[in-house]
Amino acid sequence: MEPIGISLVDSVPQEVTYLQTESSGAIWERKLRNRDRYKLLPNKVSVALEEAYIRDKNKAEIEGYKADLTDRDYMKLKLPNNTECLIRRTYLSALWLQYTNSPSQTNIHFKMNRLQIDNQLPDYTFRHVFYPIKPPLHMVASQPPKPFAEFCCVKQTTAVTEGEREMSILDHYKYVKMLIQEFHIKVDAGFLLSLMNFFKVANDEEKEEDKN
Repeated sequence: MEPIGISLVDSVPQEVTYLQTESSGAIWERKLRNRDRYKLLPNKVSVALEEAYIRDKNKAEIEGYKADLTDRDYMKLKLPNNTECLIRRTYLSALWLQYTNSPSQTNIHFKMNRLQIDNQLPDYTFRHVFYPIKPPLHMVASQPPKPFAEFCCVKQTTAVTEGEREMSILDHYKYVKMLIQEFHIKVDAGFLLSLMNFFKVANDEEKEEDKN
């Protein structure tokens, strides 16, 4: 899903806050020839490939990784162990959701690349209310980029029977993972009061509509 922005405007009217999700910049993935799944390359390798791609170079090499970018539709990469694989240039969506369901199993996989909430009031103390913290440089260089938040759940459903009768349904959670990267929260009193007033007014208007 493409980036989403949500703005809250009070009855003055005055913008109180702005929430936005963001996709990533260009990233590079690799896939072994006998596999279907692409995997993210380390960030320093992605940076080197992106620089070569932008400068329209046909070759790139970094720390044992050797890339052939001659055919942009069929780019190749040789790993430090001399294994050859295919590579592609892509990006991480702002929001990504995969849901599959069958009588016996349900899979949910959700990713949010980045979330930021800004204080839009003119007399703010902190402009950025909520934002992810950048990981240390040594981690950025050696590890593939990760989304700000990720949730994965695999649920198995089993019918418990007695004889020929189905007695009950048993849900078994085979796998559950929740990942949230480190983040900052900075809130001042003026922002909290404006936000509380926004929801109070919205709630009062909803009650008035119900009466009518």
